[in-house]
Amino acid sequence: METRGLQPIVDGLAERIGRNVAIDDPQIHLLAYSAQFGTTDVQRVHSIMQMRVDESLVKHVYREGIGVAQAPIRVSGIPEIEFLERLCFPVRCQGLLFGFLWIIDEDHSLPSESAELCMAAAAAAGEVLMRERFLNDERRLREAEVFGGLLSADDHVRAATYDEGLQGQLFGPAEACCCVLIRDMNSEHRNAAASSTALDHILRTLGQRIAPLSALAAVRDEEACGALLVHGDEQTIERLVEDSARALFREAVESLPGEFLPRVGVGSVERSVAQARLSYQNAKLATLIGAHVEDFAPVTMWSKLGVYQLLARFPGIETRETPLPPELRAVLADKGAEQMVETLETYLDLGGSVQASVKTLQLHRTTLYYRISRIEQLTGLSLSNGSDRLLLHIGLKLARLQGALPGQDHYAQPPSAL
Repeated sequence: METRGLQPIVDGLAERIGRNVAIDDPQIHLLAYSAQFGTTDVQRVHSIMQMRVDESLVKHVYREGIGVAQAPIRVSGIPEIEFLERLCFPVRCQGLLFGFLWIIDEDHSLPSESAELCMAAAAAAGEVLMRERFLNDERRLREAEVFGGLLSADDHVRAATYDEGLQGQLFGPAEACCCVLIRDMNSEHRNAAASSTALDHILRTLGQRIAPLSALAAVRDEEACGALLVHGDEQTIERLVEDSARALFREAVESLPGEFLPRVGVGSVERSVAQARLSYQNAKLATLIGAHVEDFAPVTMWSKLGVYQLLARFPGIETRETPLPPELRAVLADKGAEQMVETLETYLDLGGSVQASVKTLQLHRTTLYYRISRIEQLTGLSLSNGSDRLLLHIGLKLARLQGALPGQDHYAQPPSAL
């Protein structure tokens, strides 16, 4: 949320009452703060430096009743973390809560006339934030329209979206782009209504912090998934996008409901915003890979997937309909399938090295040789033959991408389009 209209209110009030003034949003993220006036404490400094406070402190102030307060409320201090007692003035407009205005007042010395000025300032801040919400809503609708157009499967829609003067409105003339997608993989316990608003806030906040790059954000409520289209200088995107994706994952874990199981996919960096759909498709495939291949979870970079980039494009992968080699299906149908698959995949991943395989699997050589012999009996193939090894290796990776191996989690649903 932009807060330029709040700063004059905060500065003017601080000068009039001679106190520190700060305004937070409902999540206790700092929106505006004054210059130093009089008493301060460690938590104010931390809030200014980090633009947020610890979750334990958020819970404390809400337990004091700030979320339902219609009038000024006193919030008790916590001496052990150097949080001084404060007066909280709810920032509301037309009954809607937009945040809180804070005044440190540990000795109850704020004069009544100063408190009245604080209430007036809180009301003025509420009007500013109400106006900015309307402006933000209009801009979000426009961004969602643009984002949806760029990600459309229709070539004509994508071309029209990008050609209608958008280079000057939203994008630079030679900007690259990269799509970052976050999805809730826990479909069994999904509560989209509880997640989508928080996810939208996380995405937009991150988009504002990604400077010198810019970003558009979109959320698909019913799927509890969202995306950022990061755009700007190509080299800057390549340098910053992974850190931003990991920050997105951390924010999701900290802020979304406990049953939300996030996976983040980072698409390819494309040299033109007109290629946003390709980056999005790759980000979508990356979340699928991250859901089933633990080595790439929970943040999966398309650029680091190696052979999985090729395998993820096999027809039917996204819908789990890619046929597996019948030789591999024979192994999967065996009563000792989980043990055999672990042995086979490790052996093939290690290039057929017996020494490395027995060390990794912690087996005796005789046991490994027995399992290899058993696999050859089941498949009718020879693991000393390169083509046979390649067939089984590709089959195993395709099965893993589809969650078809014994012992794999099966929570992930095929990615849907935004």
